[in-house]
Amino acid sequence: MIRTFTNTYKFSFVQGANTFIYFIKRIPLIGKKVPESFYSKTKAKITLGIIFEIMSFLFSFIKKAIYIGLMVLIPAMYFSKNQGNTKDIAVQIFFFLSFIVGPLEDTVVLSDVLKSFNMIRLMRVDSRKYFIGQIVYKRILDFVHFIPIMVIVFFPLRGIMLSLEFILIRFIGELIHLFIYDKFKILLPTKAAYNVPLVVLGTLLAYLLPFLKINISIGNWLYDYRVLALLIILSGISLKYIFKYKKFKEIDKIICNKAMAFNGQNIMAEAAFADVKIDEKKMKSEELNSNIYGSKKGYEYLNAIFFRRHRKLLSRATRNIVIAIIIISLAIIGFVLWKPEVREDVIKILYKKAPLWIFIMYSICTSQKICKAMFYNCDVSLLRYGYYREGNVIIANFRARLKRIIIFNVIPSLAICIGIIGIILSVGRFPMMFEMIPMFLSIICLSCFFSIHHLVLYYVIQPYTAALKIKSPLFSIINSLMYIGCYICLNLDVTSYLFSVGIIIFTVIYMIIALIVVYKVAPKTFRLK
Repeated sequence: MIRTFTNTYKFSFVQGANTFIYFIKRIPLIGKKVPESFYSKTKAKITLGIIFEIMSFLFSFIKKAIYIGLMVLIPAMYFSKNQGNTKDIAVQIFFFLSFIVGPLEDTVVLSDVLKSFNMIRLMRVDSRKYFIGQIVYKRILDFVHFIPIMVIVFFPLRGIMLSLEFILIRFIGELIHLFIYDKFKILLPTKAAYNVPLVVLGTLLAYLLPFLKINISIGNWLYDYRVLALLIILSGISLKYIFKYKKFKEIDKIICNKAMAFNGQNIMAEAAFADVKIDEKKMKSEELNSNIYGSKKGYEYLNAIFFRRHRKLLSRATRNIVIAIIIISLAIIGFVLWKPEVREDVIKILYKKAPLWIFIMYSICTSQKICKAMFYNCDVSLLRYGYYREGNVIIANFRARLKRIIIFNVIPSLAICIGIIGIILSVGRFPMMFEMIPMFLSIICLSCFFSIHHLVLYYVIQPYTAALKIKSPLFSIINSLMYIGCYICLNLDVTSYLFSVGIIIFTVIYMIIALIVVYKVAPKTFRLK
């Protein structure tokens, strides 16, 4: 087993070095100076591999810190403003996200299908030894990377206890997934009908309970040495079960045969675009009728046909978001009517937490999915032709697509505005509706802004390759910064009027700049990689 683990690490080391070289070559200015021979130069490759491993190891500490900070600590600080029980709420949020959702939704066996394929099928590693080695190694690394931030946030002893319990529960989670496959031949993490409700319910419990000021005092249990002892015993039983498990080869066949059918890497690429794939056999005759847009010409005609044929696919996300908005709005209205004493709190949130809508509108924006659909079902073929990358063609396409993408994203924003009106009426503040008009306009502007933003990124960076992969460090960095920026806005205290005026002005300026940037830059960057 040690030899298997060593070979796996060597393979990961070489793969990491190649990935690092690839990303360096994609960095503007610097990348052109890196020769292709770096892939074969042993000394240079070993040096870059060591740098990559060190960076990956250190970055994992940062990732855990970001996770605890953004997903646990900041929300806990927000919910406990006037209560002074930040640590209790943080433990409660961490429990639902990492002790419930995490172990039940994630498993090491399915965490890296491509790596499993490479090691088991190409390198001929024993599947049982490989999976067991990965399970133990991954959890040890998780423990090491969690310790610093957990000690800082929850104090030394409690931080170490929570980190240890996190790992122990993950071993129990692995047992659950393997046991279910053994009895029912089902790999739960691959089933959307299982994953989606689990993640939604777990996230709601994590954040809705503290929002409603419900503290279940889960820390009293997690800081109890008897609970820790029980988890140690259960994880020991789990590890014994994992080490004696005899069906890793069956799981390996399911995972690796699929990977082999798509030539290893293609399965991952296809999976990434599975949500924007359409079954042409199921398309209705009226959807295939191109004469309906006879009055349109050029790229306006092309995009009219594209969006009509993909209407069901593209509108599905919008429909689900609108349904969720209706349910949440009705739930808040019902809660306000049930507990009239919370009316003032609701009004304060509407007035003083206007920046909250930045993160909400960012989260529900469907532009990135639409861009992915456009690439997979249209641009991946047309980008092979030079005329499709000309400046006037790009601008014509950009404008035609922008109009339709904005429509898809404005619909949920209008649903939010209607929901807010319903909430205002439920608290008995009818005149307040007129005061909220600037905020309604800002919510609509935010939907327009994120529509433009994702489309601009698509045209200026074009992160997708012909092999259906995302290989653009700049694209990933910008998306990460945008997420962090939107998340930080959750803690801003700005009046709705100032916020609304700022958003409206910013959106107009951004739209003008976006058109100029797309026209100047996209002809050079909007190409097939």
